[in-house]
Amino acid sequence: MKMMNRTTTWSNIGVEGKGQNLDNLLAAADLDYTVVLRDLFTEVEGQKILVPNKKVTMREDTNQVFGVVSDRYQICQNREALDFVNYIENIELLKAGSYANGGGYSYLISQLPEVKVLGDEIRPHLIFQTSHDGSSSVKATICMLRIVCQNQFVHAFKESPATIKITHSGNMGEKLQTAQATMLQVHDYVQHFEKQAEYLAGKKITPQTFNRVLERFFVTNPEWSDRWNQKVEEQREYFIQAYNSDDNQNFKGTRWGLVNAYADFITHDEPIRKTNNWEDSRFFGSLNSAPMDQFLEYVTI
Repeated sequence: MKMMNRTTTWSNIGVEGKGQNLDNLLAAADLDYTVVLRDLFTEVEGQKILVPNKKVTMREDTNQVFGVVSDRYQICQNREALDFVNYIENIELLKAGSYANGGGYSYLISQLPEVKVLGDEIRPHLIFQTSHDGSSSVKATICMLRIVCQNQFVHAFKESPATIKITHSGNMGEKLQTAQATMLQVHDYVQHFEKQAEYLAGKKITPQTFNRVLERFFVTNPEWSDRWNQKVEEQREYFIQAYNSDDNQNFKGTRWGLVNAYADFITHDEPIRKTNNWEDSRFFGSLNSAPMDQFLEYVTI
């Protein structure tokens, strides 16, 4: 089988931001626009009627409509939503962009200094998201990136969740508090990540356990299409290949080795059919902790 491309899910999306400050990056990514609220009308028998208690969010310069919201909706401009990152020490901006499906979805990808986990170089990333259609508040997702193989880990610990809800605020003191609170949650998350890695690295597995994992997470069915079953077989082979890879030898034979292989698989898997925005979808999908949560729940039983 062909090797999957071992790059991050954000490698081919957005605008590069290394070395840029927030203002310059937002401008380069076309995210420095102003969002406004406009009245919403409908037409009945040629008569224009105002829709009560509703507004439309739209981009002021292009009139691009983002969504319909309550008339109580408070706009938070991209700059306002994200400028607290200027108060986070040692953060490096990597990329910024918008999701092609509309809704005013914007994202900012950043990284923090590396940490060592079981001798591995792991770099925490903070991925900020916001929208202008009322569907999403400002939030940040913690994504741990294993440097050697570009594996992304997103897992929702009960003690320290992977997703942080951000309260946007106005004055400098509040922004500093938001930055400090965000970094405290990142610190807690990294500690839990390290503890779980150490615990799972100490749990040995047998070939029978490995086969049970294959049977549980890579299922084929003669009633399904040949194309789908072939895709599952390819995924299964890639998982085995990732588990046996040189960069997993230190953890092979342990539950942490299984987790690394699965992180490799879910990071670098590609869909059967590539749409025009499949890389955007893959990136946003990779921020969903559910697949890794389910895998960890199974392998820790």
